[in-house]
Amino acid sequence: MAWSPKILRIGEKVSFLLDFSDTLTNKRLHLLPYDFVIIQDGKELLRRSGLSQVGSDVQEFRFTNPGAINITIENVGGSKQTFTVFNSTVYQNPNISQAGINELQQSQNNKLPTNPFQVNTL
Repeated sequence: MAWSPKILRIGEKVSFLLDFSDTLTNKRLHLLPYDFVIIQDGKELLRRSGLSQVGSDVQEFRFTNPGAINITIENVGGSKQTFTVFNSTVYQNPNISQAGINELQQSQNNKLPTNPFQVNTL
């Protein structure tokens, strides 16, 4: 997993880039289901089911508070025992005023639309 932009700041849309491949063959895993979870300060900010497309997927999110985060990829391939955890920090954004921060925190529009190019397995 990687993310863009590389430095996480409140108020900025973050694209989380996920790649899935077989550890033995390095073959990309197509149509692999998983759960994408973001936790900050012990609180689950986002839980979204995803599906890899040609071994990749993108999840997007906009943080409203600074601090340490855990990003977990769970239930990979439908297996409750399969997961991985990534850690990072979200920083204050010097380009956003306190009023802008307050507006972000009050907004319920934190969850951006899911990937419009997602393949339906049906």
